[in-house]
Amino acid sequence: MDRTITLCTTVHDPDARLIPLLLAHETTLRGRYRSIHVSATIATDAAVVARLCALGASVDTLAGAEIGTARRNVVANALRIISHLVLYCDFDRWLHWQSTFPDELLELPGQLSRRHPHAWYFSLGRTPRAFESHPRVQRNTENQSNLVATIALGTDLDVTAGACMMTVAGAKLIVSQSIERSNATDGEWPVIIWRSGVNRVGGVQCDGLEFETASFYGKEILDHGGPGELGGRNLRKHRLLGTKNGSRLSHGIGNRAGRGHTDRRPPCHGTGQMRLSRRGAFPVCNRRIATHTTLMSSAGRPESRSRASSNSIAATVCASKSAR
Repeated sequence: MDRTITLCTTVHDPDARLIPLLLAHETTLRGRYRSIHVSATIATDAAVVARLCALGASVDTLAGAEIGTARRNVVANALRIISHLVLYCDFDRWLHWQSTFPDELLELPGQLSRRHPHAWYFSLGRTPRAFESHPRVQRNTENQSNLVATIALGTDLDVTAGACMMTVAGAKLIVSQSIERSNATDGEWPVIIWRSGVNRVGGVQCDGLEFETASFYGKEILDHGGPGELGGRNLRKHRLLGTKNGSRLSHGIGNRAGRGHTDRRPPCHGTGQMRLSRRGAFPVCNRRIATHTTLMSSAGRPESRSRASSNSIAATVCASKSAR
């Protein structure tokens, strides 16, 4: 196999739930990638870190809990190794993908090069079936995040699946310009590349990016009524919870598409904003049940602020397109 791909990933696994699938796919991990770079939280079980190190992976535990910082650092570390493509994928997603649609994952580089020969960044999204496998609250909120990204970039993208592929040139540009510390990098990264050339961002839909959490938290999901209704009784709180992460994602998209790289102030509110949604929900991108539960318990009531974020981001995007 021509090993020209570097795998970058982040891991948060305090209970070592990833171990069974990690052991099952060790051979693939060893043989497919030129190098593997991992950012693991301090809370991740030592057995998981040890197994990754045994594979020859470069494991960093210094990024802490800031997922955006961890993603950026792991890509920066990967650039020290010469390769053709950099695949970023949350590790639980990669394990589920390899377990369920291995051929799709294997054939991905060739498919992307044929469909988007000039792209530097490939947003790996979900097929309609894969998207529908996620909890209702996640679908409701991520739909709106993807709508913002689609408006900003002028192409239909699913940016909230926790996976992307980039060329070395794209990875270098992202590392040099990315500033988001949260998972708003989902939207920030493709916009950084888009600003360098509108034909440098492409996307593809994947079945393997279906709801992966069920592979590791099956009992908890059943206790909450199954994947389709996960969080249903707390849907209102989930929508409110989405404001914090969603505002960051929208801010990242808006700043990159319509403002200078160093301007981190929120977009100004105007009277002619385009309303994306009356419900003001933005993404709940952390898919772990324990994190959902923890955050739900501390959610506030910033509904009007969420709607303002939606409207101001839409205005920023529209202004950006008018200026181009």
